Amino acid sequence: MTYAAATIVLLPFAPVGAAPRRVSLEILEPAERRMAVKDFPVAVGLVFPDGELTSLPGGRIVDNRGTAVPFDAEATGWWDGAHKRIRWLLLKFAASTD
Repeated sequence: MTYAAATIVLLPFAPVGAAPRRVSLEILEPAERRMAVKDFPVAVGLVFPDGELTSLPGGRIVDNRGTAVPFDAEATGWWDGAHKRIRWLLLKFAASTD
């Protein structure tokens, strides 16, 4: 299998001075694919512990070359009825393989 690697760097919203949270992803594709894939749409869901994420994050997604990849973030689930503590975050972006 070949893959496109991506690192998601989410800027923290609490506490001040906390290090960015990094999440590594590997997007796998079948070995029988004979050509590179360009800008394939990817959607990935992330789950956060209660209280860790209180608003949509700033940050960036970078590919295995360190190039920033545009993305959209959407909260799809919350820990509370008032929608103040995000439980599930959906990220959408385009991935390419080497």
